[in-house]
Amino acid sequence: MSATVANDVTTCSAAINSYDFKRMSYCGNITLTTTTVDSKGAPIGTAVMEVSSSGALNPLLGAWEETDTLTLVEATGVAVESNVSFTASCTSSTCSATAPNPWVNGTPMVEGQTLEGIVTFEDVPNVDVRDFAALQYAVTAVPSGATPDKPATWTAPQKVRCDSTKDSTGCAFADVTPTVSFSLTDQGAAAATYDWALLNLQSHPGQTGFTYLTDIGSAKRNRTCGTASSIAFVPNTAVVGDSCDEYPFAATSEGGTDGGLCAEIIPQLVNGVWKFFQADNSRPVTHAEPCVRGHVPITQNKSAGGVFGLVVKNQRLIDTDKFKVAFTS
Repeated sequence: MSATVANDVTTCSAAINSYDFKRMSYCGNITLTTTTVDSKGAPIGTAVMEVSSSGALNPLLGAWEETDTLTLVEATGVAVESNVSFTASCTSSTCSATAPNPWVNGTPMVEGQTLEGIVTFEDVPNVDVRDFAALQYAVTAVPSGATPDKPATWTAPQKVRCDSTKDSTGCAFADVTPTVSFSLTDQGAAAATYDWALLNLQSHPGQTGFTYLTDIGSAKRNRTCGTASSIAFVPNTAVVGDSCDEYPFAATSEGGTDGGLCAEIIPQLVNGVWKFFQADNSRPVTHAEPCVRGHVPITQNKSAGGVFGLVVKNQRLIDTDKFKVAFTS
């Protein structure tokens, strides 16, 4: 791999000596100082460097690339012409840096020069295993024939989680909670039902997030809207293509409540404003209910399910992961 002098270096929004983590990406800006010593251990030169690292994880692959740039900001003594080495690694039995050096170790640099290159990582755990790997780095900058006091080292402050199922391997930053965002325009009555419950039920379900469940079983799936409910859902003729939509969702530890215990509402868009009507006068809405059943057109119900499913896939949401909900106009 040859060194590349970076002309248009990708910028990272993280403050100096910090990282910015999203669920599926990261970047960090680090300032380093290395010292060159003589045969007696006395300092004879220093190199101050700025390193920027950024990468994007893959929800369906246990491998990813990281772009690293290094600028020799200031050099003193014999370090004014330094040979720079950069090595990445990761800390678990299944994770490895398959291309640990973004440029040839020992590449010569002078003050003000920037190098850029790619590091690659791979982590493919066994099926049903969740692996947490820390990303680690070591940099030296010394003149030819000189001895560095010690390499400058650092570790990214959040670990990458990679897991494998029988269908796929993928990675994410598990400490970053993803958000499922529903549109009151696109998901319509479904989004309005969820938003109403969050704002109006006394327990405010979803205010602190939900816990995702991958294997909920048919009993839990049918408990709110299906045949396991103590009170059957009866479609309302006032709603075209009426269907039952539940909140909290069945695929959460908070969901799967008996539908007979839920508030039951009909959301209607009236002159551009969402209005909510009681669906069953024999069961008045008290707002103390733990859940809601909304009378929602099936197309909007399916659209909301599709939005949720995309987040599960694209944000590598796995069993017991937390997620939040949000609503847009």
